[in-house]
Order: sequence, then C-alpha cells, then structure tokens
Amino acid sequence: MRTSTLRKPAHWTYSVILLFVCAMAFLPAHLEAQTYLWITNPSFEQPGVEKVKGWDSTCADPAWTALYDIPGWSSDVSPWDSGVEQGSATDGVWTAFLMGQDSSAYQITDHIIVEGDDITLFVDARNTWQATTLLMQLFSVDTLNVRATLESSTIEVTGTMATYTLGFKAADHPDALGKKLGILFDNVTPLAQSWIGLDNVRATNANPSVEVVNYSFELPGLEKVKGWDGECADPNWAGLLYDIPGWTSDAPAFDSGVESGFTPTEGAWTAFMMAQDTSVYHLTNHLIQAGDEIELRFDSRNTWQATLLMAQMFYLDDAGARVTLAEDVFEIFDTYAEYSSAFKAADHPAAVGRKLGILFDNVTPVAQSWAGLDNIRLINSGATAVAERETNPAVFSLAQNYPNPFNPSTNISYTLQSSGKVRLSVYDLSGREIAVLVDRIESAGSHRVAFSGAGLTSGIYFYKLQTANEVITKKMVLAK
Repeated sequence: MRTSTLRKPAHWTYSVILLFVCAMAFLPAHLEAQTYLWITNPSFEQPGVEKVKGWDSTCADPAWTALYDIPGWSSDVSPWDSGVEQGSATDGVWTAFLMGQDSSAYQITDHIIVEGDDITLFVDARNTWQATTLLMQLFSVDTLNVRATLESSTIEVTGTMATYTLGFKAADHPDALGKKLGILFDNVTPLAQSWIGLDNVRATNANPSVEVVNYSFELPGLEKVKGWDGECADPNWAGLLYDIPGWTSDAPAFDSGVESGFTPTEGAWTAFMMAQDTSVYHLTNHLIQAGDEIELRFDSRNTWQATLLMAQMFYLDDAGARVTLAEDVFEIFDTYAEYSSAFKAADHPAAVGRKLGILFDNVTPVAQSWAGLDNIRLINSGATAVAERETNPAVFSLAQNYPNPFNPSTNISYTLQSSGKVRLSVYDLSGREIAVLVDRIESAGSHRVAFSGAGLTSGIYFYKLQTANEVITKKMVLAK
C-alpha cells in the first residue's frame, strides 16, 4: 500500500477536445507534429451541399433562405451575406466569408480550459473584396453561456491567403479554468460592403493531455445521478434517474453514483463509491504510443468511514480483458486531497496501440463506507517528445493506417524526405478511386490525415501515397 501526501487540490482537468464529430481531413504541414484540438468544419469542406449561407439558422438574405446553416458555427444574429461557398480555399474547394456589416461568427468547442493550457489559434484569411481588418478572439464560456474574452487581436488582411495566429496561456487567466473554450472571427472593416475570406481554422495545445469524460462529474440539471452502468440496482432510484455518461462498471452499483454537494473540488457535483459495490472505470479514446509517460491525478476523500481507495490504469487485450499498467491503493482522509499514479509505455510494450483505461474502487474493509471522487485528469508528458522525434524522418514512408481494421474512421501517417507535390488517395478493390485525401505541395517531415469510411461498405480498400519520384500503396480493412 502506498500512502499519498496531502496536496492542495487543483481545480482543473486535462482533456482533448474534441470534441465534435467532424474530422479535419487536411492539416497544415507545420502543425503535423503538435497536439491539436478538433474544430467542427475547420476548413468548411462540405461537398455536395452547394453554397452554404449563414452562420446561425437561416440566412437573412431572401435569395438564400432555402439553403444551409454552417454546422458547428454560430452568430448572435442571422448574418445577411456571410457564409460558405466554393472558391479560393487553402485546403480544398470551400471557403467561408464574412461581410463587414454582419454579426461575428463563433464556435464554442468542447475543450475544457485547464491549468497548463498553452493554446494557439490559427486561421487562413484574405481580403476577398475591399476588406482590411479581421478580429480574432479566444473566449471562455461559463455554465450560464456568459462569454469572457481571453485574448483578442485585430489584424490587417491582404488579397492573398495568409496564416494568422492568436494564443493564450491558462496561467494568465485563472478565472477561465473549468470553462469551455470558444473562438470568434469578425470582419471589422469600416466599409460595410466588404468581405473577408476565412479558411482552415485550427488550434493547438502545447500541453499534451488525454480526455476524461465527466472528469469532475459536472452534470447540471440532471438532479441526482445514480449508478455507473445502466439502471441503478437501488430500488429507491431504479427507473427514475440517470446513468453516468462516460463511466461504467462490471455490474450495476447499488449505492454509488453522483450527486450535488459533498464539497466537490470542481463545481457542485461529486462522485461517491460504496465499498460493497463494483469498481468503476472509464475507457478513454487515447491510443497508447511508444514514449508515452502518463500520470493519473484525482481528488478523493472519506465521505463516510472510507479509508482506502484503489486507482488503476489499464489497457484491453485482444480478448477484451483488462491488463494493469499501474495500480496503487491510497489512504484517504476527511478532506479532499490530490493523489497520483503514473506509468511509462516503455515499460509496457504490449500496450502500444491499445486504448488507455482508468479504474477506481473503494477497497475499505467496511462495507457501509463511501469514498468521494472528483476532478480526474490524465497528463501525458511524453507525447511532445515523441512528436518532435517524428518531425525529421530519414526516409520516404507510408505507415499502416491505425486502427486497422477500422470503423468508421482511421488515421494515415506518412513521411517525406523533401518538400514537393503529394497525392494521397483511396481505392476500392476494383481500382476505382473513391477519395483524395491530399493533393498539394507539402513540406518535408511527418504528416497525418484522417479518413472516414462512414459511407462505404465493409471490405478491403487501398491507399496510395504518390510523389514525383515514388509511390507506396498499402491495404486497409473497413469492418462495420
């Protein structure tokens, strides 16, 4: 048994956004080796949707009211003549535009701002017609949807697409911790009849992290939440209240769950576990990589007669069994304190490529005891070093897609010895080209793109990487 020393609870969590269902198919070369946050419609690639008008609900322009909203983006009022259409894009055939007289356009991401965040927002922009000035803004959003500016910059745009950036560090904004991150753009050119082209919106976070669903159990409006998996077995609550999203257990927990109060460390909700109940766990979407150095941190306390809490990190083997990466039993006390456990992927080579999971169990010998749990986060201090090593490859190469087989999405990585024109395409068994993932000039280094087979049938497909002098083809399997 290892006893943790008491430390001041930290009011933050580490999560990667993600955040929305849209995957960015084209990522700028200079961002390939960094930790990035998914942004819905980052490059406004919406094939088959025709011209898209309006950032929020129906466009006020009567000529376009029958057309589409821009998913993932919003505005405070319906814009008159701003939207998305084909032409002058930096990474495809679609680009957005902002009219000088229209409302700003913004997106609230799923990224929770945490201590240590070092975020940079990138956007490609240009003067489409008589525009001179673009406003970029990063803001936080609280539970009442009140926005507070973190950083803001007004930039001069030219007639050529160029990349502009805006950054912030959470250390400079302690009031933003625990709130969602938002991004905003506005054409603030004094001339109303002016347009700014906007494309390829992306954000990086220099602080590597792993997403934990309901890390602090903030579930406003859900009343009391009982049970970690399916309907709670407690007859007093069966059929009445909620499951806990993102978490599960091997059997229904009788008297463990989440509810308001009990002096949580991150809001008004906290979890609790009864000693006689099953353990609770969360399987993240993080695929363990060689070089990962991951630390689990959490806040815990004795809610009632609890003295011992077990924390475990694990992965699933081919049979679906949990394999322990790190396991510690901590002595807990009457006040919330922070505890931690860690592992290195170098010590567990069989775990590479597997999903990372975390597990908690109240192992106090007294059955009628409860342990409080809150503010669970995972920090990966090894991810940056791995990414930096991959930026200077020795050879032209195409990696096996991962995961493989996949359903419905997979990632394809490749390296280039020198800059030049690159084409990455996908074919079916008949040799018919079904997707072009990359067709542009790229710099030397490591690159990665996402491919979705959501609209395809199960089977074998091929992906081909081609430059002026070399071609590599590999096979992948879509298994629905």
